[in-house]
Parts: sequence; C-alpha cells; structure tokens
Amino acid sequence: MEAGPGSGKTRALVARYLESASSSRRGIALLSFTNAAVDEVRRRSGSSVHVLRPPHFVGTIDSFLHRFIVTPSEVSRLRRLPSYRQSWDDLPADTSMLRIAGLPGIGVPLSGFRLDQSGEVLLSESGLGWPSVQYLKEVAEAGRLDQLLNRARSLIRGLNRVGVYDSNTARVKAYQLLDGRQGDVIQNRITTRFEEILIDEG
Repeated sequence: MEAGPGSGKTRALVARYLESASSSRRGIALLSFTNAAVDEVRRRSGSSVHVLRPPHFVGTIDSFLHRFIVTPSEVSRLRRLPSYRQSWDDLPADTSMLRIAGLPGIGVPLSGFRLDQSGEVLLSESGLGWPSVQYLKEVAEAGRLDQLLNRARSLIRGLNRVGVYDSNTARVKAYQLLDGRQGDVIQNRITTRFEEILIDEG
C-alpha cells in the first residue's frame, strides 16, 4: 500500500490486523519499524486483548527478527538466549570506544562501524561527533586505519560469537540465516506459524 505521509496507512494496517487476528485460527503478525503501529494496536484493541497474545505477534521488525529467526538459531548454538542491544553505545565505555595505542584522543565509537550483508565491517562517519571525526583523521594520517578496522572487526565478531548483537548485526545475522542452508526451514517454520504478516514502514 503506497500513500503519502498522514494518509492513514498505519491506521489501515491496524484495522486489517485487528480484523484478521479476531477471525484467524493461526497467527497474524503486525510489524513496524518503530513502535507507532504497535502502540496503535494496543490503543485500539480495547477489551480484545487476545489479539495481542500468541499465536499473534505485534512488535517491531527487529523484535520479530530476534524472536523468530536469530534467537532459535543462537539458542541451538549457545545453549542459552542471546543478548540484544539497540546500539553498541549501550555497552560499557571500555568496549564501546575504540582507540589505537599511541594515538591520544577520544577514539571512535564501535557504533560507527556496521556490517554489510556479506558480514564485512564498514566505517560509517555519519553520526560521529567532531572529536571522533578528528581522531579518525589522526588515525588515517598515521596510516593506521586498517588497524582500527581490524580492531572493530575483531570486537564485533567476538561479541556476536558469544551471542551479543546490536540492531545492525542482528539484522545481518537474520539475513545470513535466511540466505543460508537453513533458510527454507526457517521460512517454513514462519509460514506455518503465521497466516499473514503485515509490515508497516517496510
């Protein structure tokens, strides 16, 4: 459904969700990039609280990826639940800021690095504060940018290896799982569970 801002797309999806969830014998899911649709469903469900309970699911796209794609795989691997962070900035400062030995300065936040779909670590300067941008320039001038990237790569992969994910790496993990040899099994599991999945802000 394509329409301009404020035209009622979310309201229409919520109305469809409430109707489908009230009549379906299987699960209906409503996913939103933010909590806007989630909050709207809760506001409009009134006394029909069953539409917010399993087998139905109302939540963000990230929470859906965590619960139905990444977590089952990680529980099988780790024998425990993985841990999710909105951002690497939520980690302690000694982990969330990267510095190179011999170069004084504030460093570069780990959240300034992201994974692409292949799992390669990339540096994203947008959103970095001025002190981190200046530090990055010093790193580049010292010819040590590869060293910084390698540190970020090692730290992110180490966190993922022990089951700690930020929103970006959890999305990449979900993509890799769906694209890998277990992809068909995961998709079959989801389509068996849910009759319909509605996505707001897809």
